[in-house]
Formats: sequence, structure tokens, C-alpha cells
Amino acid sequence: MKIAGFVDIIKRMKKYRSSLKVISGIFLLAIVLVLGAWFVLGGMEDSWICENGVWVKHGNSQKPKPVSDCGEEPGGRANYVNQELGFSLEIPQSWQGWYEVNVLSLDPKAGAKTGAIMSASFDFLAQESEIQNQTLFSVNKVSLATWQEFQKEPLFKGRKLAETPEAIFYAEQSLDNPFVGGEGDNYQSMTADISPILATFSLFK
Repeated sequence: MKIAGFVDIIKRMKKYRSSLKVISGIFLLAIVLVLGAWFVLGGMEDSWICENGVWVKHGNSQKPKPVSDCGEEPGGRANYVNQELGFSLEIPQSWQGWYEVNVLSLDPKAGAKTGAIMSASFDFLAQESEIQNQTLFSVNKVSLATWQEFQKEPLFKGRKLAETPEAIFYAEQSLDNPFVGGEGDNYQSMTADISPILATFSLFK
């Protein structure tokens, strides 16, 4: 009888362990389903998501649609391509929704001293402040003669990026931070990214 009772206990323990495994499996599956539903239905809300090379709005995001291409590169960067001036840059993903690019073309009659000048201005998008079009930095394309004229100016701080037989590409960075609070901190953080961004400058072949 003692042996039969011991065998019965062993059988009950095995049955308990089997039931415990089933319960644990069901519990883990429930957690996975809940997390999956949150990620799909709630985790991506109120943001812009890159899907198949296109920015898609999820939820009720208050930020504007990102202006750069949404092809994400390793290291959390995205390619920005400017067809008008013929160059590309790698912009941090953290910049999305916080900047826009305005391309200007100035004829000599409109202010350029020697030869035509084109400029791609990367402007900070203020969310709270009324200050608009505050330039973070600009990429400029000028003639060789214009570049030589600019270099004669004592206060000129342009950074040369590339040279072609017809033109010089250079960058200028704003030194002012007119924003306060969270926007001021964000603007300052973005200005710290400018030098690494310019290091990725590349002309179309």
C-alpha cells in the first residue's frame, strides 16, 4: 500500500507539472498578444512612421510631416537629397519634425556680388515660439569668383565643402539661439549635430 501511495503521488506531481507548463504557456502567449496589440494600435500613435519609403501619419501627431527622405541608415540617420543643388547629407532621425529646408536662388541683381548663388537653408521649426525661419545652417553653391570675393571679407566664416570646375559648395552656421526652455535646449542640441552632418556631405556623381 505504501508503494502504491508513493506511485500515486508521483503521478499527481507529473500531472501538476504538465498543467503548470500549459498554464505558463498560455500566460506567456497572452503577454505577447497584449504587447503586440499595444505596439500596433497604441505604441505608434501620434507619430510619423516610415513605411516602404513613404512617411505615414499614425494617430494625431502634432508634428509636421518630415521633409527629408525616410530611408533610414544605420546609426539612426536618414538621407537628405537636394536635387536642385545636387548634394546629399545624412540627417539624424532626432531632427524629424523639427526642421524644414528652403531653397533660395539669388541672381547677381538681387544681391550677390559676383555670379549667381543658390542656398539650401535648414531652418528650425519652432513648436511654441513665434520665431520662424531661424536658420540652423545653410549649404550654398556659388561661382568661383563669388567665393573669392567672399574670402576677402574679414567676418566671412563659410566652411568649404566641395569644389567643381564651375562652383564652390560651402556651409554657414548660425551662432544665435533665440529660443528658451525646451525649444532652446533642442535647438542647442541640434546645432551640436551640424558638424557631423556636414561631414557626410556628398555631391552627385
